[in-house]
Amino acid sequence: MTVPQSGDHFVRLMKNSVAIFSIGRDRQHPQESCPTYEEALRRAMLSAEKTQVDVWYTADGVKFEFLAHYRDANGRAIDAQQS
Repeated sequence: MTVPQSGDHFVRLMKNSVAIFSIGRDRQHPQESCPTYEEALRRAMLSAEKTQVDVWYTADGVKFEFLAHYRDANGRAIDAQQS
């Protein structure tokens, strides 16, 4: 898959801090803010591994760079209610 799927996480620079976002119904609001890109990436990857989704980077919310793959072999994520 070359674009984020529902449930995937992405890391985006927001003014002077880095924020972790989740693709879905409320993708414009950060779930977490972190002081550094490295911390945001670490948190995004831990969360993505738990729920088996992928991690992406975006500078503008339009173009995405793939960072890490955690989906199962069939491309499915774990439902949020299962995690």
